[in-house]
Amino acid sequence: MQEPSSAASAEGMAAYVGIDWADQKHDITLRSAAEPLKVEHRRIGHELNALMEWVGELHQRFADKGKVLICLEQSRGALIYHLMGYDFLELYPINPSQLASYRETFSPAGAKDDRPDSELICELLYLHRDRLKAWKPDDELTRKLTFLNEGRRKAVDQRTELANELKSQLKVYFPLVLQILDKDTSTMLAADLLLKWPTLEALQKEHAHKLRKFFYAHNCRNESKLLERLELIKAAQPLTRDLAVIEPAALRVRLLAQQLKSLLPYIALYEKQIAELFDAHPDSFLFRDLPGAGPALGPGC
Repeated sequence: MQEPSSAASAEGMAAYVGIDWADQKHDITLRSAAEPLKVEHRRIGHELNALMEWVGELHQRFADKGKVLICLEQSRGALIYHLMGYDFLELYPINPSQLASYRETFSPAGAKDDRPDSELICELLYLHRDRLKAWKPDDELTRKLTFLNEGRRKAVDQRTELANELKSQLKVYFPLVLQILDKDTSTMLAADLLLKWPTLEALQKEHAHKLRKFFYAHNCRNESKLLERLELIKAAQPLTRDLAVIEPAALRVRLLAQQLKSLLPYIALYEKQIAELFDAHPDSFLFRDLPGAGPALGPGC
């Protein structure tokens, strides 16, 4: 067995661990610094309790002997965020391409052999730790901003999906709404209008003064625009009178509108918290004035 480089064999290391993390099962290979030629294999379930129990065993066995080095194929996610909470662990995330290249060194065709990836990862860590970079987590404020930006991005993507499906449904039976909304179905105005009047028939039955009150409540107070909308509603002709088309589509539109209405306040809350944290971040001045870095892009830089 090849010996690790001098940098990799530094004192203060208790064990070397390679983890192959999958959806249902997780393979783990361990080499103790005291007996590095002895390779131990372990498989644990995906439940959090199984992970915590394994970490507890590591702590009991090695914590008083030095650092336990763990190499894994991810630099973010539930696993690394859990392991970062233990100060006796030192984490070495690698890119899957690094493991693939290491595997190809011993298997030119690039195919997997009978050796589990966890063993290769552990071997890579044991022999070449000096060429790997230990993971240092960002400070709490930076990590919180990262998670908030990720959450906001997903929420905005959901809003886009809802708005696009609303457009598709409305084109089938109620295209007038797209004119009224200037084709923007992503707003609270769109959600409230469609929840209150999901069909042309319902909208045309409403009194003009109540429609006017509705638009005023949504800060739509331009008189010429308001009159234009009222005239469009009054003059509109149904695209179809087939209830087999209208009723299922209207029900779907109400569902989508309700989801949109529930989602929009959370996007606003994400943006409020992101703006507050970004203002408090000591490095915000580096990104605030970048070209095109507005209130959404600046914190995400």
